[in-house]
Amino acid sequence: MAGIGTALYTGVSGLRAFSTAISVVSDNVANAGTTAFKANEIRFADLVGGYYSKWSDIAINGEGFFQVQDSNGNIFYTRDGSFYVDLNGNMISYLGYQLLDSSESPIQLETDTYSNFVIQSNGEIYGVDADGNMSDTPLATIGLVNFRDPNGLIRVGNNLFREGANAGKDGYTIEGSNVDLAEELVNLIVYQANYNANTKTVSTAADMLNATVNIVR
Repeated sequence: MAGIGTALYTGVSGLRAFSTAISVVSDNVANAGTTAFKANEIRFADLVGGYYSKWSDIAINGEGFFQVQDSNGNIFYTRDGSFYVDLNGNMISYLGYQLLDSSESPIQLETDTYSNFVIQSNGEIYGVDADGNMSDTPLATIGLVNFRDPNGLIRVGNNLFREGANAGKDGYTIEGSNVDLAEELVNLIVYQANYNANTKTVSTAADMLNATVNIVR
């Protein structure tokens, strides 16, 4: 029975994951002609314990890039806003890079004082204590960087870029969408196939459970 239950939960988890994936791809396709739209990506990973609080997903509405720093002090730029708060209060990307504030310093939040955090639309981060009281002043402000020519950025993989000679940091420009329709349609086919596979997993597990119950009767 435990094995059947595990199969049911695994199938449901898969249905949720691939339902989200299909929604993301649909949004990318719908915004293929939207100025400055940056395609979102799906990453499937195991659930990992030991991190403080919840994942802090941030979206940039308009132009700009987040600044992240690796353990060697190298700074990279990204539109990927998937961050989490670790046990030391650092805002970290899934690669382990620290998110930088408006003064290009790593953001570290007061996790001993606050149990939750709120990010305002201007990038200011406020702490919320156990009684629901919000801090009077921002604990940090997320830094965004613009470039006169984003095409001058050098792609280094994992949704990261570094500044090229012609990028022109802190400038402004009108960007086009970076959605690859062919790639998104292929992703849609893959995600739909996986969604259907998880549907069959749930259906098969349910049939096995019913059969087991009937045997017991």
